[in-house]
Amino acid sequence: MIGKIQKLISPNIYGSLLIIASGLLAALSNSFIHGMSVKLSVFELVFLKTAVGLMVLSIVYMRSITIITKTRILKFHLIKSIFGVLGNFFWIGALLYLPLAQSASLSLTSALFTSLGGWLLYKERFRWPVFLSLVIGFVGVLIILNPLNTQIDHLIYIVFPLISAMLFSGSSLIIKTISKSDSSLTTLFYLMLFMCLFSAPLALWYWQWPELSDTLRIVLVGLFYILTQMALIEAYTKAETSFIAPFKFARFPLNIFAGMVFFMEIPIFETLFGALLILVSNLLLIRFDRPRKKAKMG
Repeated sequence: MIGKIQKLISPNIYGSLLIIASGLLAALSNSFIHGMSVKLSVFELVFLKTAVGLMVLSIVYMRSITIITKTRILKFHLIKSIFGVLGNFFWIGALLYLPLAQSASLSLTSALFTSLGGWLLYKERFRWPVFLSLVIGFVGVLIILNPLNTQIDHLIYIVFPLISAMLFSGSSLIIKTISKSDSSLTTLFYLMLFMCLFSAPLALWYWQWPELSDTLRIVLVGLFYILTQMALIEAYTKAETSFIAPFKFARFPLNIFAGMVFFMEIPIFETLFGALLILVSNLLLIRFDRPRKKAKMG
């Protein structure tokens, strides 16, 4: 089924659809963490969700685990995992202490970091429509954020999603290098393994048993996380980094919807208007890719 979809659309559109799917999964995962009845440490939450992901991956691919674990570029997997685990520490901290919409809006700066990294590190072509889309989407984020009205007690935590965005961008950019040698499953396995190992010591130090009602949430967070990573790895492997990065902006409207459904958080006008700009930026990218697709077919 996935192979047929790839043949019908361009690699960039295929990658953008995967990014949007990962955004939906991430919004569900964020909602579960945001609504935890007990505030577990960020280290414990990262450990638990990666442990669940590693367990699921090991069970599903038990028969081919020896093939999946073969790699000659272990150091790149290690670097990617360091970016990933640090990004998760800051991101979960933001989810626990900031409003869901505010955390999601600031995290969208990762699209800017990733596109810039694609141009600088991989010499991808600089395209004005892509840059314009980034600008429009980022303006939408600023309108929603409204930094001048930020509460004083939230100033420290506002930095968390910005740092996590930069770290996640670094993790995403490394995928391009890793994908030349290893499969998506190998990348995912080592990401789960190393993140689990890196977070384990601090998780044990700050360990607190979760409530029974939160146990199912944690399991679902781990499951959604591994599916999100599979979609992201496939997207960055198949498509141009600078093109698909702005589609991360779609995560914000998805988080708005999740906030309304699960927490009765009704967005204000600025939030809706900013979300509209983000959607427009994504539509511009899709329209921009059509002529290139037709030209190749002709």
